Amino acid sequence: MKIEPTYTSIGALFKRQSTFFIPKYQRAYAWESESVSDFIKDLLNCFEKRKQNSPMSHFFGGILSVKHPVVGAFDQHKYEIIDGQQRIATFALLVACMIKTYRNLQSEAQQSAGGTDLVSIIKKRLQDLSNKFIKFEQEIQRQVTPVEVLTLSKADDPFYQELIGDRNPSVSRDSHRKISDAHKTLLKEIQRIINVNDTIEDKIDDLEIIQNILDNDFTILHMVTENREDAFRLF
Repeated sequence: MKIEPTYTSIGALFKRQSTFFIPKYQRAYAWESESVSDFIKDLLNCFEKRKQNSPMSHFFGGILSVKHPVVGAFDQHKYEIIDGQQRIATFALLVACMIKTYRNLQSEAQQSAGGTDLVSIIKKRLQDLSNKFIKFEQEIQRQVTPVEVLTLSKADDPFYQELIGDRNPSVSRDSHRKISDAHKTLLKEIQRIINVNDTIEDKIDDLEIIQNILDNDFTILHMVTENREDAFRLF
């Protein structure tokens, strides 16, 4: 049984232009408000340490996946998440909330005098976040195609994609409610963090701190196998 365990930050995990998917047999999104609150506490602890110029890491445990090649693409892989889907989905929801907040600040900057430079900075950050965590262009068989970085279970993915695309999807099952509640809670917390500031500059600085936490301070042990049989032996 071949296993490749790697201790990595969330930013490094997503930096490789790989995609992640949750197979249809895995359970739907299940985090209740208590789990989301614990996640936010971890974020706030890291945020306060960053504000004090003494970054700390927080370990979120192991994520188990099966690595598959992307047929028709050079040195590209997709990872089937066997264990850890709740955390991966919540990291992605956090990014979606950051993107929404940046867009709101972009609108403010566009309406303010001398906001041109701020708009350019925000656009760059939006592009970086989206390409790393939400969607990027991948060349497959000489065709460039936009691909979603994370695909949730069959029951949840259409709702999730519409939600992170800011399209106000309708809730039709309990897991959708939980995804929506997690998104609302995370968005509210991000806005609370940045709204202690008076200027757009200070607000985007605090958003950058959150991005640095996700990129560098939030860590996992990524355990990778090349077939489901080995993965299920571990799981």
